[in-house]
Amino acid sequence: MPLRSVKLLPGVTTEVTPTQGMAQVVSTQLIRWRYAGEGIGVVPEKLGGWEKFYPISLGSPVRYLHAWEGINADRRLAVGCTESLNVIFNGSNSIITPFTLVTNPEVDFSTTASSNEVTIVDAGITTSIFDSIYLTTPVAVGGIVLYGTYQINTIASTTSYTILAAEPATSTVADGGAVPVFSTTASSSFVNVELANHGESVGDSFPISTSTTVGGITLFGNYLVYAVVDADNFTVVASNAATATATASMNGGDASITYYIGASPSQPAAGYGLGGYGDGGYGEGVAPTPTPGTPITTTNWSMDNWGEILLAAPAGGALYSWSQDSGFTDAVRVLNAPLINGGIFVAEPSQILVSWGSSFTPVLDPLQINWSSSGNFTNWTVSTTTQAGGFRIPTGSRIIGGLQGPQTGLIWTDLGLWAMDYIEPPLVFGFNSIANNCGLIARNAACVFNNNVAWMGFYNFFLLSGGTVSVIPCPVWDYVFQDLDTDNLDKITCAVNSDFGEIAWYFPSRSGGDGEVDKYVKVNYLNGFVWDFGILQRTAWIDQNVLGRPIGGDASGYVYQHETSPDADGQPMVTSLSTGYFEISDGEDLSFVDWVFPDFRYNYYPDTPAAVLSMQFGIADYPNDMPKNVGPYNITSSIPYINTRFRSRLASMTVGSSDLGTFWRLGALKIRTAPDGKR
Repeated sequence: MPLRSVKLLPGVTTEVTPTQGMAQVVSTQLIRWRYAGEGIGVVPEKLGGWEKFYPISLGSPVRYLHAWEGINADRRLAVGCTESLNVIFNGSNSIITPFTLVTNPEVDFSTTASSNEVTIVDAGITTSIFDSIYLTTPVAVGGIVLYGTYQINTIASTTSYTILAAEPATSTVADGGAVPVFSTTASSSFVNVELANHGESVGDSFPISTSTTVGGITLFGNYLVYAVVDADNFTVVASNAATATATASMNGGDASITYYIGASPSQPAAGYGLGGYGDGGYGEGVAPTPTPGTPITTTNWSMDNWGEILLAAPAGGALYSWSQDSGFTDAVRVLNAPLINGGIFVAEPSQILVSWGSSFTPVLDPLQINWSSSGNFTNWTVSTTTQAGGFRIPTGSRIIGGLQGPQTGLIWTDLGLWAMDYIEPPLVFGFNSIANNCGLIARNAACVFNNNVAWMGFYNFFLLSGGTVSVIPCPVWDYVFQDLDTDNLDKITCAVNSDFGEIAWYFPSRSGGDGEVDKYVKVNYLNGFVWDFGILQRTAWIDQNVLGRPIGGDASGYVYQHETSPDADGQPMVTSLSTGYFEISDGEDLSFVDWVFPDFRYNYYPDTPAAVLSMQFGIADYPNDMPKNVGPYNITSSIPYINTRFRSRLASMTVGSSDLGTFWRLGALKIRTAPDGKR
């Protein structure tokens, strides 16, 4: 009886019918493809395992990871979860989640003529000099208009504090001020805005950051100033006509203030003892206890580091910074940075912080890019003496993601890819469209590898190489795009494992049913872009870094380091691969197979061969037959062959393992066959 080799084609495909997949792998779980030498090609083997990087759950899904090294060679891992921001160092976790608080106090502002100090009364919070505020409602008081970001200057009492306006007041006002008042006329889209000493000019953009309904229309967003009536009134145009003549104040006439709380380990005395109120009244050196606020939550994060300083932006939130020697126990808002950030990255070689999907007001412009001055992430003032600036992408509906590429910054919209090249002042960056119809599917779905860039689009995978964008052929397209949970696309994460030449995309599937990441698809770019897939939850990832091997996180809040073990955090890895049908022999005859000769490597070199594998065959006479299972058979290095004794025209094979502490690699199996009739 002759012997026949069964050599599998490299890679996995889900696009074929049962008999089109001759000698083709059609299903995998936790395997990878390895180049085994010239003349042999690429063979499958067990994927590397993982162990916990930090032993305790962080309490909510991990969405972003960033590792960096400080000036004292202190290597840290920042972990952005949906309900916390964490820094892991030397086996300990520091929770640095920013805190905020929103209040809606009556407008009670006081000014002094020729002074830019403004006192605000707010019984909803006891603040400290480490806090900053964002005044969401414009407030006119003492001849000036207050709006936007301010640092707390001094503490006046438990319910009041001062800020410094950009310009001095022109009059003294005690316990006054007013928010904008909107007036509509029935059947007209013109809206009058009453705001004392507004300072607006025709063509200016006036942000309405607090949604206000008046005359049957809802005002929210950026509005161009259509006409200036006088110093206290101007006109904007709504998107539709009012249904009634009416008047309404923004936020019901109250102020709206967001507090960004800076938690310092020790609060210096102020206001109630050594300052403000002097040596009497409330005692010496006694400071009020600040209101703690509420920790922020988010759907996702983006991070980078500025030397030893960590920069972090929750999706659609403010920019925060933290360093070990900052004196703060939580990350604090970067005062002058955009209030809304879709994401951030540091552009090189100019060391400029880039924010995409960015806005300095609560009104989001999803196509806007802003950037800081070179060498200073706190300076976002556009002037002739800085390199800060901005640009609005002219196509697409929103920016999905951005990163620093091999030679240029890259920005993806839902439609295409843009390059932002540093060209020095006055323009600072030049923007060019690289390609269309190749938009990014999720903020973390792109990666840099080997001086190239790969990303997942809405219907294809793409490669940027040599300045040209091309589609990466994907023979497992059905597995990904036909099962993709389109309601949870932002959870997709791209994972590079450069030591093995792999890029994986972890994604939520419809078949998973819970809206969380549960599957992956993976391509090996060193071996001709061969693919595999499987079930594994990784919600965030970083490649090899200052902390060693790749690190991933999951939806349970655990963080793992990969390629450190043959096991799954101390448990057996359940690995497998299955082939499509292969014809046992040519022609119409059925074949009888009595022996199968396994060909495996059974452990890491030079360890003792110890792996225990399982092998099972599915046999059929015709492609649409219900297959019969033969096996499974246990395979070890001491078994020279297995006695199968089955008769069929077609056979498929499933190989796998579930033992602890071992590794395997599949070679070229041989089977002994003989013709056995036509029926």
